[in-house]
Amino acid sequence: MPHYFTLPAPPVRVRLPYHQATAAQRALAVDYLQQRLAAHFPTLRVSSWPVALADHRPDL
Repeated sequence: MPHYFTLPAPPVRVRLPYHQATAAQRALAVDYLQQRLAAHFPTLRVSSWPVALADHRPDL
């Protein structure tokens, strides 16, 4: 009998409300945004990223 390999299902993405995120999760979000968007906002200071994220409170 042939053996078939099964691939694991991709992880389910869940939106996490900002107010429920831990400090570590918020820090990861800030790091991710800085890496992805810093070239688009070169004049935004590094210290301003967490403030901007907290002001907008997006789902993570």
